[in-house]
This record gives sequence, C-alpha cells and structure tokens, in this order.
Amino acid sequence: SLPSRVSSGGILAVIRQRIARMPAQFKELLNYTALAGRQLDIPLLNVVAQSQRVDLSSFIGVGQELGILENFDREWRFSHDLLHEEVCAALGPEQCERLHLAIARSLLTAYPGSTEHSSRLAFHFEAANRPVEAVCHHLRAAEHALQIDAAKTALDHVDRILRLLPDDAMPSLTELSCQRLIAHANYLLARFYDCVQALSAAESSLAKLRG
Repeated sequence: SLPSRVSSGGILAVIRQRIARMPAQFKELLNYTALAGRQLDIPLLNVVAQSQRVDLSSFIGVGQELGILENFDREWRFSHDLLHEEVCAALGPEQCERLHLAIARSLLTAYPGSTEHSSRLAFHFEAANRPVEAVCHHLRAAEHALQIDAAKTALDHVDRILRLLPDDAMPSLTELSCQRLIAHANYLLARFYDCVQALSAAESSLAKLRG
C-alpha cells in the first residue's frame, strides 16, 4: 500500500521510485501487464513472458517486494490504482499501439477460440489502430453478449463497429450484421419500435447489396 500521510506530490514521487526500481529485464513485461489491466491475467502474461524469455514468477515476486504488485483475494493485481495508472501514463502513443497489438495477439494464443475474451480483443486491436481486426472481434463480442442477454453491451459493441467502419455510400455485409444485432438487442430490451426500424434498415441494405 501507499503511505497515507503524504502529499499528492509525495505519493507520486513514491510511486515513481517504486517503478524505477523494477529491474531492467522486467520493465517491458511491467508495461504489458499495466496495459492489460490492473488485475493480472496469468495465462496471458505467461504467453508474453515466454515470448520475452522472462520468468513470470520472478517478475511477480520482484513486483511484490517493491510494493508494485499484491495478492488480493487469491489473485495478483497492481497494489494501487495510481501505480497502475502511472505505468500506463509513462508510455508513448506508438509504444502503446505496439503493446496493445502484442497483447491482442497473446490473448489469441492464451485463449484460442474463446468468445468470452472477444470484448478484450476488440479493445486491444482498436487501441492498436487495427480497425479490421477490431470490427471482427466487436462482432463476436456483440453476438456473445446477446447469448447471455446483455443487450446493452451488444449495442455498445455495435456502436464501436459503426464508428470504425469507413464512410461509404454502399452498405456492407458488416453493416447488415450490425442492423441484425441492433434488431435482436432492441427486441430483448422490449424496444419494439427500434427493433422494427432496424429490421427495415436491414431489408433496405440487403436490397442494395443484391441490386
């Protein structure tokens, strides 16, 4: 934990000191760990650590000794939100894109064929500026959300897809899929007017695609 009786500037200095003391061979893994979230995803980090030829157990042990990581409720995480945020804030835009892409690819290795991780994959591919891959996983995440009756989550994913698609006068199969998902989600939410509107838009898009 962080000192309780220190000014905000002093706390930031303590945080930076702890991060600076992380051995050089573990600093890149620390960056991956931070961008993947405050809670440590051990299967994911195993893949990353192996690719870097770094021992994950040693990394976690050192992180715990430095007060950067802690075991909470039988799971590893950053010991404080501020520590997690500071590691992320120190990364440049290009470095973030590279790390997000590596995290997405490592997720595919750690959880092959898993629809449950589609939302995370979509987030990391989008953050890596890979819109094609992001759209693919947003679609899978929306389908998965509908399967577990999370209609609002499905609509959030569809919104992200529509923002990522290029402006084009002609509808695409992806847009058609989005309209179908919107109709399904609104049906589950008992928004029947919006459901009918989405179905009508899907019929119009299909007619143009066939045209």
